[in-house]
Amino acid sequence: TADESLIGKYGLGVYRYCQETHPPSPKGPVAPRIGFAYRIDKSLVARGGYGIFYDNYEGREFDNSQNLCPFSNQVNLAQSSGQGALITTDTLWPVQSPSCSFGPTSPLGTYNLIPPYWHNPYVQQYSLSVEYQLAPQTTLEANYVGNRGTRLLSRNNIAQAFAPTNPTACQADPTTSGCPVADREPYANFSLYIEEQFEGFSNYNAGTLKLEHRSRDLAVTTFYTYSNSLDDKSAAASVGATNN
Repeated sequence: TADESLIGKYGLGVYRYCQETHPPSPKGPVAPRIGFAYRIDKSLVARGGYGIFYDNYEGREFDNSQNLCPFSNQVNLAQSSGQGALITTDTLWPVQSPSCSFGPTSPLGTYNLIPPYWHNPYVQQYSLSVEYQLAPQTTLEANYVGNRGTRLLSRNNIAQAFAPTNPTACQADPTTSGCPVADREPYANFSLYIEEQFEGFSNYNAGTLKLEHRSRDLAVTTFYTYSNSLDDKSAAASVGATNN
């Protein structure tokens, strides 16, 4: 709605934010991080740690959802100190006709369906290690390292074409009605329709061995890692993910 107290000074283009109210910011994101080191005897040491790390949102999602013709239209307006009448908010945004057309033959670009309630993606990291002194200058260390991602932002393309109802006929003649991809797309007006949910996960576990020898002028280190990674969302800005 227009803010009448400012109209006289700045013009009709000054608006409040639709009188919207927003829920209070969540107080839940707490990120503890702890670690320990314990000397079992003169040759053996144990170490470990645990921590929670929060991720932030991907702000580009809002641009993709709003900056989409014909729902928005981009114009460049310039003004110089030497011009006659300065542009006010009454004339700053002149009425513009959409500069694009859309439909099944000329679909729009990417459209993002954003969930109404956002969550904080976070990762838990944990480790445990034991180090043993084999000789005065030689140590052997065994480590376990793991992390787990929760509530990761997932992107699912819900505009993918359905499977053909008659695959045999489509294989014989791909131009048959119902066979071309355009005939099977659920949202023909959009080339990419992304639904976003905070439901992605990642899981990583690894075991390592480290053998190190130090002398006065030289250090030699041998390291071996065996790991396993499994996730359904590994990329920050992609549709879906490549499962590992």
